[in-house]
Amino acid sequence: MKSTLRLPFLLLVCCLSTLSDGASDVTESWYETKMNETVIPAYKDVYTILQQSILNSLLANANTKDNSAVSELVSNLTCSVESLYNSVGTAVNESQKLRSEIDQKVEDAAAAVSAKEGEINGKQGEIQQKTAEIQGIQTQLSTAEQGLRDKQQNLANAENALRIAENELEEARRCHLGRKRRDWWSDRVGDIVGPICSVLNYDGINTAKDARNNAQSQVTSAQQQVDSYRQQLSSIQGQKTDLDTQLSQLQAQLQALQSTLLTLREESNTVATIDYELKRAIGHIKGIWDASAVLFTTIKNLINFDLLISPLNAIYDELTQSNLLMNMPVGIISNSTLIKVKQSVDKLAKVLPKLPFNTLLHDANCENTKQ
Repeated sequence: MKSTLRLPFLLLVCCLSTLSDGASDVTESWYETKMNETVIPAYKDVYTILQQSILNSLLANANTKDNSAVSELVSNLTCSVESLYNSVGTAVNESQKLRSEIDQKVEDAAAAVSAKEGEINGKQGEIQQKTAEIQGIQTQLSTAEQGLRDKQQNLANAENALRIAENELEEARRCHLGRKRRDWWSDRVGDIVGPICSVLNYDGINTAKDARNNAQSQVTSAQQQVDSYRQQLSSIQGQKTDLDTQLSQLQAQLQALQSTLLTLREESNTVATIDYELKRAIGHIKGIWDASAVLFTTIKNLINFDLLISPLNAIYDELTQSNLLMNMPVGIISNSTLIKVKQSVDKLAKVLPKLPFNTLLHDANCENTKQ
């Protein structure tokens, strides 16, 4: 019987565990979809422009002296810096929008967890009430069962007393019958001495029967009371079992909600980190943009490892660890690569025009420059 009852419980545990895992999977799927539709494409653009259009271009043209080639390099670099600035801005906007969505989901999930905890507290209160009812009925049942046993003993005693009275009456009858026979012989052969017979006590028999009937009635009444308590106990135990099942389901739902909330908070932290690093990068680029130094100085200041490359690399690592950065067209930028780029910039210092970056940007036809 125990194994039969345990099977549904094991199935329930299995289903509840699946419910929790499923809720987390749905949340992660939504997050991955949103990241792949918004933040990641913008970030890929930023990183690709920086590496392919700026860093690789500087490395490839370190020894360029031809005026035409230099002019093309200057135009490409100028437009690439503008494109980088715009792409980082787009990435920041996308990360902020996604962060707002996730924060709202975190708020909603936290409210759902709180509401579910309230449901659980209410259900636990119902179970405590049913438990108290069960204990009360068990006490009443125990008392009733003891009363039934006492009345069953009284019935047994009454039946025994009736049997004794019936035996005594039967003996008295036999005695009186024998006396009549002796009287008949005495009339013919003389006096015959016999035993003294007991009185035929019919009233005693009736009294014993009444006592037995009364005891039987009390047993019947007591049995009915015991049966009633047992039915009540079974009914309330069934109600408590239903409440226990409902509580288990609520606890599983709470676990799923808590899992969702935990996942959302982790995702919120990830997006917050990405947002922070992107803002560091765009703050650095904007500072250089606003300064409008000559192109050489602009490029030199732009490719700062701590202020630009490091924040973007931190995002690269975060997305890679989360298995979100798929089909990335370029690898991560190393410090050694940046050193080589800076050496190339130094070599180009003499051939790059001494005009402010904004002037070059104004003159460049960036709409026709393919990044």
